[in-house]
Amino acid sequence: MRPFTLYINACVREASRTARLAGKLLSGLDQPVEEIRVHEYPFPSADEDFLLLRDRLIAENAFGDPVFTLARQ
Repeated sequence: MRPFTLYINACVREASRTARLAGKLLSGLDQPVEEIRVHEYPFPSADEDFLLLRDRLIAENAFGDPVFTLARQ
């Protein structure tokens, strides 16, 4: 598997200065860039029920569950 850079983009403004700076930096890399736009993902509340579910899935080695989609990436 060829190495790549995982860019976790937390910029929500279309004209974000941070996004422009990141784009300049990433365009100079000699490898593919995979981007995750945080604002496009619905994040579950990290309450006790969620943590119990996560812990149960880990104990079952059920890392294919959608709960772990971003972690697998």
